[in-house]
Amino acid sequence: LDQADLDNIKMFALRLESNLSCRATRKFARAFRDRLHIETIYLMQRRVALLSGIKLEVYDCCSNSCYAFMGEYGALTSCPKCGHARWDNNGKPYSHFEYLPIIPRLQGYFRNPDMVEKLLYRSRRDHTPGVYKDFFDGELYQDLLNTTINTSDVTLTGKIFEDPRDIALGLLGDGVQVFKKTK
Repeated sequence: LDQADLDNIKMFALRLESNLSCRATRKFARAFRDRLHIETIYLMQRRVALLSGIKLEVYDCCSNSCYAFMGEYGALTSCPKCGHARWDNNGKPYSHFEYLPIIPRLQGYFRNPDMVEKLLYRSRRDHTPGVYKDFFDGELYQDLLNTTINTSDVTLTGKIFEDPRDIALGLLGDGVQVFKKTK
C-alpha cells in the first residue's frame, strides 16, 4: 500500500469510529490537503472495499419499494405490484440498494485475533438472573440457550448458542420491509 492508501484507510476508520459527518470529513480533507491525500468519501469507500476483498452487491429495486429485482423477479422490466418501470430512458435503474454479504464479513472477523476475542464475549460473560446489563440478559436470548436446534426435517443434539463460536445476529432495518409490505 502506498501512503495515499494508508491516509485514506486511516481517514475511513476515523470517520467510522468518530461518527464524522460527510461535511466534517470533507472539511478535514481540505484542511490537510497539503499533507494528506484524502479522496472523496465515495472514492475512499470504494478503495477500502476493494482492499477488503468483499464485493459489494447492488440490486435494482422498485422506486416505490415494492420489490427488489432479484431471484424470480430478476428479469422483470417493471414492478409486478405497482407497474413502475425498472429503468429510465437511459437504462439507469430508478432505485437500487447495496448489500455487503454477511458470510465474507464474518470470515474476515474470524481472521482477526482481536475480533475473535470480542466475538467470544457472549459465551464468556456471566448472567445474573433478574439483572439486565446487555441483550444477552434478556428473556428471549436466555430462552434460546435452552432450545434444541431444529430444522424442518431434523432435530439436532445441540442447543442454540452452545458452541462458544456461535454468533447471535440481530437484523435491524430502517425503511426496509423484508416480507409483505404494509401501509
